[in-house]
Amino acid sequence: MFNNFCCPSLKILYPVEGQTYSSVNETYGFSAPRVIIKIKYNGKVYSTCTSQDGYWRIPLPNVDCGDYVIYAKTRICCEAIYQNVRFGVRRYIPAPTVTSPAAGSVVTENPIIISGTVNPNYVVKINVGNAAPITVVADANGNFSYDLPKPSPDGAYAITVTQEPPFFSNCMPLPTSIPITVSTPTAE
Repeated sequence: MFNNFCCPSLKILYPVEGQTYSSVNETYGFSAPRVIIKIKYNGKVYSTCTSQDGYWRIPLPNVDCGDYVIYAKTRICCEAIYQNVRFGVRRYIPAPTVTSPAAGSVVTENPIIISGTVNPNYVVKINVGNAAPITVVADANGNFSYDLPKPSPDGAYAITVTQEPPFFSNCMPLPTSIPITVSTPTAE
């Protein structure tokens, strides 16, 4: 593949510049045959030797969501060759399961019990309309519950519930939105 060593090269084939992935657990590419490739990724240095055909592959540890750069270098005929690749890792935190209140229900009780399941020990954020978010923590089984004072005035509201890990993460939470109608029962 590389017949002319006067034209040294280094190419990262994966990950691709500017792309976004749900995970990246390896990098690979090509260069001159039988040269050492060193990469720096997420603060650590990894190295390998290219094959007789010039291909190389380096396994990488899984990382949290975020933006990353792989810095690669090699030496061919006493010349240093570099290539950098920028890419993103994006995963979504699943939407919570809300068991109460039911979507589309008419709620008359006070308080309104908001409950459901998320990942164990995750932080649960509950938004009702434009009010400030309410934060609760799920138990070790992933169950959460909150007694929400009935909002005023009567009418349609959206309850939005998201979950976030108890540790820092750039992963994006997906919300569950439950439309409800709040109604004050009439006296008989």
